[in-house]
Amino acid sequence: MSATSGRRLIGFFLIALGCFGETNAFSELRQDQIFVAGNQKNKIYRKEGLITGGDRNIQDVIIKDIRRSGISGKEALATPYERLVIDLEGTRNGETTPIPRPPYYQLAIHPKEKQVLLSIWGNPQLAFDTKKVLASFQKSALVKKVNLLPKVEDDLWTFSIELKNPPSIEVFELSSPVRVIVDFAKKSTSGT
Repeated sequence: MSATSGRRLIGFFLIALGCFGETNAFSELRQDQIFVAGNQKNKIYRKEGLITGGDRNIQDVIIKDIRRSGISGKEALATPYERLVIDLEGTRNGETTPIPRPPYYQLAIHPKEKQVLLSIWGNPQLAFDTKKVLASFQKSALVKKVNLLPKVEDDLWTFSIELKNPPSIEVFELSSPVRVIVDFAKKSTSGT
């Protein structure tokens, strides 16, 4: 990442944090509160900080869907988390193309505001049904509201999730097809 991109990235988060909560939260972010998402579930939930993942070299992606996991019935009662899935694919010359992993992303956890802010880079195109996304989270026991913000920059898009309780979150990536997974613990878990 170039110095200009790095400054722009920091500037973006300072603006975002000013819009969504404590303006001093970014300045208080310590190195031990920055985590890297893995490529499998590891049951380590985070209660605050910044989770990063993806590949900065992946560009021109399509956000196909943002959805709640399809777990239902007795299995849902036994599952200790509620899952948000972001489905992604690449595009080249107007045609969809496979990508090896997600583009670079950051998920900022704001426990006092009970909010999560997720930004996805890679010149994302938004191809999901907004009404369907919002409707799917109305049934959530953990998510209070999903804010699908307007895309104001070509190279990134941000949305926020307001929660009913302070968050406890695990983020990881899956491939074939490429997805970013955000698991919200139903009960408070140990973790940072």
